[in-house]
Amino acid sequence: MRCSKWTKNGSAYGLLDEYCLQTVPSQRKVTAQNCDRHSNVINKRKISNIILRFKGEIGKRRDLGAEVWGRKSKVRTKKSGQKEVGQRKRDLRRRFLSWRCQLSVDQWQHLSQKLCDRLKSQLSSHPQLKTATTLLVYQSHRQEPDLKVMWNEPVWAKSKIWGLPRCIKERPSDRKPTRLSWHQWDPTQPLVDGVYGLKEPDSRWNVLRPEQVDLILVPMVAGDRLGYRLGYGGGFYDRLFDQAQWRSIPKVGITFDSLLVDRLPHDPWDCPLDAICTEQQWLGRVIN
Repeated sequence: MRCSKWTKNGSAYGLLDEYCLQTVPSQRKVTAQNCDRHSNVINKRKISNIILRFKGEIGKRRDLGAEVWGRKSKVRTKKSGQKEVGQRKRDLRRRFLSWRCQLSVDQWQHLSQKLCDRLKSQLSSHPQLKTATTLLVYQSHRQEPDLKVMWNEPVWAKSKIWGLPRCIKERPSDRKPTRLSWHQWDPTQPLVDGVYGLKEPDSRWNVLRPEQVDLILVPMVAGDRLGYRLGYGGGFYDRLFDQAQWRSIPKVGITFDSLLVDRLPHDPWDCPLDAICTEQQWLGRVIN
């Protein structure tokens, strides 16, 4: 209820009405009723005191708001920084995927063959890798480096145990898959259609536990010389490597040399790889 008579006159009573509306509802109701019942009794001095009291209360609230805003601004600055990193990642991802998709089939196969040759050389000779028996790999998607050259060779197919991922839901209530489940795979076995257009192993095949795995070959859009990886943005491998039992397993990123840059933007939760293999070089951060 507004004191329309007082506001119309533009007097101190109008100011009182304005401040009444900025207080809590109970105060506003009582004051408005008093204004209607005793409009000819309340003197201006009392009204002025009420106005000053309201001014002081509002000032306190503004000071408190400024203090709270100061604390929140630090959080907002951090969040805005993360949003900036996310936008830079999206821009780079589009650019790198565009370059990769422009490769002809012959170029893609040639680069993949050279990369597999270098990878096989490292796996055969490197002290930390030559004893690796169980390898987690991936099926090429959107012209990622194709590793099928390795398991198509009889020597490699028989001497290694291969694992492929399935994208699954963490909980039945999840709207979409959020994590990877690894299954032992025989290269002679057919794969099934999975989410995101990926070929996946059958869910009935044996599940591989972390303690059974010797090496993970990680797909990526691009990488940098610090070992950081730019993926597709789904966070599947980030969540995998956030678990201690998976984090300790050697991780080698696989990408083409043209997609290896000096430095990529990365978030605090990004886990650097132990090494990166391209068709032209082996870049070791931990596995030299």
